[in-house]
Amino acid sequence: MMRTVYRRKEIETITRTITYPKPVSEPLNDGDAYWTVATGGVFEDKWRDSKSDNVRLELDIIHLTKENAQAHWGAIFGGKNA
Repeated sequence: MMRTVYRRKEIETITRTITYPKPVSEPLNDGDAYWTVATGGVFEDKWRDSKSDNVRLELDIIHLTKENAQAHWGAIFGGKNA
């Protein structure tokens, strides 16, 4: 009788350190323009104290300049232009 032996493959973990400009950490004033980081690039929006504004704030993906948002996007997604 043939016996089958199963062996689990080791799981590899890859870690890396990324650096980017510090995102906004406090709520903005109503109507203030900001840039946000998303998988498709960076997008401009205005603060309305909405649920989506506050979620972005919690996720640390709000920047006051397009350049800082692009640097953040590049650090996460590995590109230079968003």
